[in-house]
Amino acid sequence: MKTVFHVVCLLFSVASLAQESTIVEEKREAFYKANGAKEKTLLGLDYLDVVTRQNPDTAKVLMPNIYQWALESKDKPLIGRTMHQQGNLYLFESHYDKAVDAYLDALRFAEENRDQNRIAKLHNALAVAYLRMGHSQDVKSLYERAAEYSELSIKEIEILRDTIFLVNALNTRGVIANNEEDYEVAFNAFQRGLLLAEIVNLKAPWLPSLYSNSAEVILKLRNDPDRAIRNLNRALELYPLYEDETGLEHSYRNLAVAYTQKKEYAKAEMYGKMALEIGQRFNDKYRIFLSHKALYEIYDQTSDYRKALEHMRLYKIYEDSTLTVEKNLAIAEVETRYQTEKKEEEIAQLSTENRRRRNQFIGAGLASVLFLGLAGLALLQNRSIKVKNKKIEEQSGQLKTMMRELHHRVKNNLAIVSSLLKIQSNRMEDETAVQAVLQGRQRVDAMSLIHQGLYHKENVSQVNMKQYIGELCLSLMTAYGFTEETLKLYLEVESEELEVDVAMPLGLIINELVTNAFKYAFTENENPVLSVSLKKAKDLTLTIQDNGPGVDVASWQKRGQSFGKQLVNGLTRQLGGKLEIESQKGTRFTITIPANKLK
Repeated sequence: MKTVFHVVCLLFSVASLAQESTIVEEKREAFYKANGAKEKTLLGLDYLDVVTRQNPDTAKVLMPNIYQWALESKDKPLIGRTMHQQGNLYLFESHYDKAVDAYLDALRFAEENRDQNRIAKLHNALAVAYLRMGHSQDVKSLYERAAEYSELSIKEIEILRDTIFLVNALNTRGVIANNEEDYEVAFNAFQRGLLLAEIVNLKAPWLPSLYSNSAEVILKLRNDPDRAIRNLNRALELYPLYEDETGLEHSYRNLAVAYTQKKEYAKAEMYGKMALEIGQRFNDKYRIFLSHKALYEIYDQTSDYRKALEHMRLYKIYEDSTLTVEKNLAIAEVETRYQTEKKEEEIAQLSTENRRRRNQFIGAGLASVLFLGLAGLALLQNRSIKVKNKKIEEQSGQLKTMMRELHHRVKNNLAIVSSLLKIQSNRMEDETAVQAVLQGRQRVDAMSLIHQGLYHKENVSQVNMKQYIGELCLSLMTAYGFTEETLKLYLEVESEELEVDVAMPLGLIINELVTNAFKYAFTENENPVLSVSLKKAKDLTLTIQDNGPGVDVASWQKRGQSFGKQLVNGLTRQLGGKLEIESQKGTRFTITIPANKLK
C-alpha cells in the first residue's frame, strides 16, 4: 500500500510541477519584459498569482515593488487590486492579523474611490480571513463575523449583477455555514451556486471548489458518501484546468472522509496522505493541520492508536501555530481602528460642511443688503422647493423601507405556514391527504421565494425571474429526489425583471407545471429531461417541456379537474394569457401573455 501511494504521489508531483514550472516561467518572462508602471503592475500581479503558492518568498520580495509601480500608474482600480493582493499573500501564509489589516486598508481605499466592485470582493476576502481564523480555533464569534462580511458581499454582488463572482461568494457563504454546522444553509448556498454556474456555463477557478465543498456538506447533512464521491471526482476533473493543487488537496481530504464513512480505510488513508503531501509541499499550515486531523480520525477508527496519537499531536501543533490569542487581539484592534477612523472621517466631513454652510450664509447676508427683496423671494422659493424635495425623498425612502419590511414579514409568515403544513403532514396517515398538504406547502414556498428576493433588492417592485426560476426548480428537483446526475434541467430566461403582480401568478404556474412533470412524467424514464424557458419578444412566452409519456390534452382541458389544473387555468386568465398544450415526445405547455397585460 505504501509503495502504491508513493508512486501515485511521485507521478502526480512530477507532472504537476513540470506543468507549473512552465506556467510560472512564462509569467515570469512576461513580467520581466514589461515596460511602464501600469504594465509592470498588471503582469507582476499575474506572476504573483502563480508564484505565491510555489515560492512565497519570491512573492514577498516582489510585492513592495509592484505596489510602488501601482502608485506610479495612478490607476486607482489597479492600486486597489494590488492592496487586495497583499492581503491574499498574508492569508496564504496564515498571517491572519496582517491579512485583515491589509484588506481593511484596501477597503478604505476602495470606499474613498467608490469602487463598488472591489468593495464587494474585499468583503468576501474578509469573510474568508475570519473563516480561516474561526476554523483553526473553532471560535463562534469569528464565524459570525465571517458570515456578516459574506452576507454583505452577496448583497453587493447581486446589485452589481456579477453572476460569476456571485458563485464564488455563495461558495464562501456555504463554507462558513458548514463550519457553523448550519448544514441546510450551506447546502442551499452550494446548490444555488452550482445552478447559477450551470445557467451561465461558468468556467472559473472556484467551480471545482464548489463541487468539493458541496460534497463535504452532503457527507454531513445527507450522510451519502457515494453522492459526495461523485461530486469530488467532478472536482478532480476540473482542478487541473485551473492549475489549482491546493484545491486538489481539499478534494483528496474530503475523499478521505468519504471513504472513512464507507469504512474503506485503505482508500481513506491513501487520499489522506495525498492531501497531507500537497499541504507540506506548499508549507500551508492550515491545510497540514486539516490533513493531520483527517488522518487521526482514520487511524482512530481502525484502532491504530499509535498513529492516531501521532497525528493528533501534529494536528494540535499546527492548529496552535495558525492563530494565537495575541493575533486574535491584534485583529480586533485593527478592525476597531478601522471603524474608528471611518467615524472620525465622517465627523471631519460634517465639520467641513458646517463651515462651508456658515460661509455661504455670511455671503448671502451681505448680498441681501443690496438685493433684499429679490433674494428674499428666491430664498423662500428655494427653501420651499428643498423642503418639498426632502419630504418626497423621505417619503420615498420610508416607502421602500416599509415595502422591504412588508416583504420580510410576509416571507416569515409564509415560512411559518410552510412549517405548520409540514408538521400537519407528518401526523397524517392517509397518503392522498399527505400529498395534498405537501403540494400546498410547495405553493406557499413558491410565493415565499419571491418575497425573499424582493426583501434583498433595491427595487422592491420587480422580481429577478432568472434567479427566481432557477431557485424554484432546484427546490422542487430536490423535493422530488432528483439530482444534477439523475435529471437534465435546461433553463433559458431572457426576461430577467418582471413586476411582482405578474411574477407572483407566473411563479405559481411554473410551480404547478414543474411539479406535475416531476410527479408523472419521469416515473419510468431513465433519462429525464426538463426544459423551462421565459422569453420576451413583443409578448411574454413561458414554455415548460418534459420528455415523459405525454398527457391526454382533451382530458387535461376539461372543467372540474384537479385543483392544480384549475389554478393554472385561473392564473393564466388572470394574466390575460393563453395556454396551449402539445403532447408529442413528452408534454409541452406554452403560456403567452400579451405585452399590454404586462404594464
